[in-house]
Amino acid sequence: MSESQSRLQVVFADLRRAVDDVILKHQVTLEELFATIGWLQQVADAGELPSASILFYKTVLKGTAGATYAHPEKDGASHWEMEGPAHCPG
Repeated sequence: MSESQSRLQVVFADLRRAVDDVILKHQVTLEELFATIGWLQQVADAGELPSASILFYKTVLKGTAGATYAHPEKDGASHWEMEGPAHCPG
């Protein structure tokens, strides 16, 4: 197993645990879980999964590229947002 595969397994395991935590925190019912899975299937069937993945990509960017903007109250930096297709300067 390569180092990147091993890291992927670790990250995915943490992601799965985070989803478990959200399910427990919000007391998600079986019906709600099935509705979510159905919605994700509709997104995939419509070919929109790449567009939906931008939400996760943005979160990763905020944690990496946006890290220098993480504490504007301390360092005076501006709030960071990824510029996307709907970005309007100013």
